[in-house]
Amino acid sequence: MIFNIINKKVYVYGLGISGMSLALELSGENCEILCWDDDKIKRKVAKQSLLKVVSYKKISYKKLDYFVLTPIMKSVGPSLHPAVDKAHKNGIKIISDIEFLIFLKKKRTIIGVTGTNGKSTTTKFIESSLSGKKTNALACGNIGKPITRKNLKNINGELIVEASSFQLDRIDKLQFKIAVLLNISEDHLDWHHNMNSYI
Repeated sequence: MIFNIINKKVYVYGLGISGMSLALELSGENCEILCWDDDKIKRKVAKQSLLKVVSYKKISYKKLDYFVLTPIMKSVGPSLHPAVDKAHKNGIKIISDIEFLIFLKKKRTIIGVTGTNGKSTTTKFIESSLSGKKTNALACGNIGKPITRKNLKNINGELIVEASSFQLDRIDKLQFKIAVLLNISEDHLDWHHNMNSYI
C-alpha cells in the first residue's frame, strides 16, 4: 500500500459532503479518526454518526499522523486558519481529501482535470465518453461526488477526478495517469496571492 493509514491517527477538518464521507469511510479502517467543523450543526451530525469530534483547540497535534483539510481554506501564506497554523508549527503534513484516493484506487486509471474554468463540464464529458455498455467510469472529486468505496462499488472503469488548485496544493503522493489542464487565468488570487503561486 502506497499510503499507509493502519494504526495511524487522522484528523479530518471540515465536515461537508467530502469530509463527512471521508471520515465515515476511514472510520471502518484500522486507524483512529478524529474530526471537526466550525459549523455546530455539522458537528452534531458527525456525533450522531458516531464519529469522534474534537476541537482543533484541544487536539494534540504532535500525536497526529495526517491532517486532512477538506474545506477551501488557506494552507499556505500569511492568512492561515488557527488549526492550519498549529498543524504547520507542529510539522504535520496537511493533505487534501482526494489524496486518500490512493488508498481506495487499487489498479484503477485515474484522470485528473483542473484549470480555472470548465472543470466540471470536461470531467462529465470524459466520464460520458469513457462509459459504455460494459464499462462504467466515474466522475468524482470536486464535482460533488465523494471518493468512497460505496461510490466505487459498481465502477469498473476510469476515475475522472475534478481537482481544484486548492486540492492540488495539498497532494503529496497521488499521481494521475492522465492530467488535463484546461486553462489558467487570473483568479483565486485572494488564496494564492499571485500568479506564480497559482501556477
